[in-house]
Amino acid sequence: TKLVDLAAQSISSTKMRVVGRVLTIDNRPIAGLAVSIYSVGVAHFSRWSTVYTASDGRFTSTTNKVPVGSQIQVE
Repeated sequence: TKLVDLAAQSISSTKMRVVGRVLTIDNRPIAGLAVSIYSVGVAHFSRWSTVYTASDGRFTSTTNKVPVGSQIQVE
């Protein structure tokens, strides 16, 4: 599988949106796949959100922003 069109966008002072698309190696969309979004920091690693891909392989998660200084990991 491959993750394409990945973007994280700030939509307010407290909310963010993470979007992307999951495809097979031959560019076919994968529907119904769980996509986990993690908050990763120096002293923590926690699942922040889980969403599922649509029929075209796209997903969107709108959630609270991760803590300041943290990064986002998508699997």
